[in-house]
Amino acid sequence: MAKFSEPFTSAELYVNDQAIRDNLADGKNVKACLTFSTEKNQSILVKVGLSAISTAGARKNLEAEMPHWDFDKVWDDARAAWNAELEKILVEGGSEEQKTIFYTACTMHF
Repeated sequence: MAKFSEPFTSAELYVNDQAIRDNLADGKNVKACLTFSTEKNQSILVKVGLSAISTAGARKNLEAEMPHWDFDKVWDDARAAWNAELEKILVEGGSEEQKTIFYTACTMHF
């Protein structure tokens, strides 16, 4: 389940780089091309919800886990959750330089 901050104006599905017309895509190389009518430099945000059970479950998960469109909040929450898990790791042995490399490599830098 995907939800976009703006409506898309057209959608095309491809399987193995071939456009399909019946909107039923099956295979390992499935792509979607969405077209938006945007202003110059306008961003489009997308939220994705997943469920192994149903589309309705994916929709429910999406609304429960991300009811807002605040990208900075999502970023801050993810960083805080990652750092909370990283703080549980205690590296023993190795040099101080190796420990620094380990901990900085595990920090979110994107």
